[in-house]
Amino acid sequence: MPLFSNFKIKDLSLEHGEIKGFVYRQLENEKEIANKIIQSIENAKGKYIHSFLKNPLLLSLYILTFQSYASIPDKKYIFYRRVINALFSEHDSKTKLGFVREKLCGLNQEQFEDILKAFSFISYFENKFDFETDYVYDKLKAIKERKKYSFDNEKFILDLKSAIGIWVDDEGQLSFTHRSLQEYFAASFIKELKEQENTRVYEKIISKLGDHDLIVREIENLLTLLEEMDTFNYFNNYYIKILNELAIDIDVNNNITDEYVKKYINYFTEGISIKFGHIQPKSKRKSLQIDGKNLHLEFSPSVKESVYRGIQVHFLYTQKLHRYLVEKLNENLREKLISGIDIAELVKDNFESANKLNSFVSLIFFENDVIPQEVWNELYTSELIDLANEFRNFIILESQKANKLISTTKDTEKDMVDLI
Repeated sequence: MPLFSNFKIKDLSLEHGEIKGFVYRQLENEKEIANKIIQSIENAKGKYIHSFLKNPLLLSLYILTFQSYASIPDKKYIFYRRVINALFSEHDSKTKLGFVREKLCGLNQEQFEDILKAFSFISYFENKFDFETDYVYDKLKAIKERKKYSFDNEKFILDLKSAIGIWVDDEGQLSFTHRSLQEYFAASFIKELKEQENTRVYEKIISKLGDHDLIVREIENLLTLLEEMDTFNYFNNYYIKILNELAIDIDVNNNITDEYVKKYINYFTEGISIKFGHIQPKSKRKSLQIDGKNLHLEFSPSVKESVYRGIQVHFLYTQKLHRYLVEKLNENLREKLISGIDIAELVKDNFESANKLNSFVSLIFFENDVIPQEVWNELYTSELIDLANEFRNFIILESQKANKLISTTKDTEKDMVDLI
């Protein structure tokens, strides 16, 4: 509009003192509570808290929930539950005494949440985090038909933006005030599904992980919420299945032999990636002179697609393996690998993409999972054996714990029913 300027609010920083400053400004006359809130933020175990608090609105809600409960729970879903309640009612009642914003579409909190659960579930698995109005209308139409709701879409959206404040509108693009709220509602929807459909959802999660779609979207938060909210189904339909796949893939029942360690490597990688990148003039990294250009050359393992199916379960262990392989390939094997490749021809063949992307990759495949002997000789060390053994023990112990939890839950439910 003429004579108006548009501004965007930058994320608040904990490191630069902006979050602290915000809290103290909000609670100028309540220094003791302000100090406790700052302490709770600094001591928060979950990284999700710090991400959440970069948003001024959500930081305000954090302050309000802390004033009500005097603590921040370790479990994410309890925190989100409190935030949802604050957004729907407590926010108004505490900041504007006796004032409650009118909901134009006529729905109560339970109905709003019921619709948001379905919408969040659909949009999350369709990779949608910013919504065009047409997309929202289309999904609301489907939800209303199935759940027998009747309300005006425009008023519903306006309520979410203004009366509740759970959605924001950025130049026509709608989204949740924080993506984790969408994940919370999606997890709530999954938790409430009947057994057969719940199992199907976890199967879809496992299959989609292998497509990289959910990796990019950091599915870890959704899985953590499901572990907290839908514990039995999470372990029964997801976690134990991933562990069983791992146990078969690397044959955990075998002793730590050369063959086992090779299976361990072959589970993770299908060969070696060669990455080229342009070297900055003052860089100390090793480089090759090709056609007048200084190019950095780095070898790394080419990770198999199948690894991503269970990446959230074993990430800490495969990350260690990845670091180990990168180190050995670039320190012990670098010259041998270079000598077996026509580097100049490789650069020439990929020259266009190298200039465009500043890096490109060529693969040396392990045909039929056979690791070349000269590569194996350099990789096979006591450190690699320790990593393989650590991974094996992790799978065995986690499988035992998961099976115990599943069995205990079933027995406990049976015992409780037997009491009546």
